[in-house]
Amino acid sequence: MKHMVFRKTFLYIFAFLLFFISILSCNNSSNTSEPKAIHIVTFQVVEFELINNMRRIFEEELQKTDFAKDNNLQCLPYKDGHNDINLINQISDQLIADKPDLIYVLGTPVAQALVQRTNTIPIVQGAVTDPVSAKLAKSWEGSGRNYAASTDFPPVMAQFKILKEIFPNAKNIGTIYNSGEANTVALMGRVRPVLQNMGFELIERSVTGTGEVSSATTALIGKVDAIYVPTDNTVVAALPSLLEIANDNMIPVMASTKEDVKIGALLALGVSYNELSVLAARIAIRILEGENPAKIPIAFAENPYLYLNHETAGKLGVEIPDEVKKKVSTWFKNGEEIPNPYN
Repeated sequence: MKHMVFRKTFLYIFAFLLFFISILSCNNSSNTSEPKAIHIVTFQVVEFELINNMRRIFEEELQKTDFAKDNNLQCLPYKDGHNDINLINQISDQLIADKPDLIYVLGTPVAQALVQRTNTIPIVQGAVTDPVSAKLAKSWEGSGRNYAASTDFPPVMAQFKILKEIFPNAKNIGTIYNSGEANTVALMGRVRPVLQNMGFELIERSVTGTGEVSSATTALIGKVDAIYVPTDNTVVAALPSLLEIANDNMIPVMASTKEDVKIGALLALGVSYNELSVLAARIAIRILEGENPAKIPIAFAENPYLYLNHETAGKLGVEIPDEVKKKVSTWFKNGEEIPNPYN
């Protein structure tokens, strides 16, 4: 009898120990498992070098952060709207349904499509020109919604002062832009009074798609002394054809980005898009760490940079004044950065 009692007691103790060990095992496995994945997806309006670089730098900068190292942060395959508003709307619907933790957008039409569909998923835009005019933000001090951004609003007055230093006799400035792109419309609202005050006449050509850029450029031949390319996604996506026509007809082109000069524009005075990508990544991390995007000010790059294409200047027979040479941050020739050719 005593033996049977002892045996039952032993079995109870053994069963309890097995149960206790299983609980410990479950706890240990849950403690060692990876944290829940944090998903970030990039949605860009169209594909070209500048936007592709901004996407790459943003993702690289994210992965450098302590937050990424301490959490299971994953950058999902990017989405491309192909500058097609119908496709942009379709992709926006799908992204909202997928519920990523944050969406990084490149292109104002994309940002506008997304903010109309969600007030919960954080949206960070790289290089917005004017978020207030685009109705993405209530003010430059904070969007008041699930949106934050870095801005590439160009230094318009400084741009045309440089142009006047190089071409003191220039009078007529041509420009091409997409009148349906809110960023560009806001920028042109700044460009017009600046040119008027400086004694320039502005000749405008508007387009609705990249296929119209070549004909718009051709229409400016014989009418302008220079062409100004604003930060317009439609025009920049078709910039190679614009530059071919302009350079063949000896019309200098002033743009706003380093990449534009690399492929043949004469000059650009603008912000560093690499810097804007880094700023956007830092904003994204702040949001993921719990900061309210509605209260984050629109982020500006610190200083504009002057880029000049030495090869294009030679082809056009343009003499660069010594005072302008001193201001150049980067020179290009044959699509590559070169040392200052005048040192």
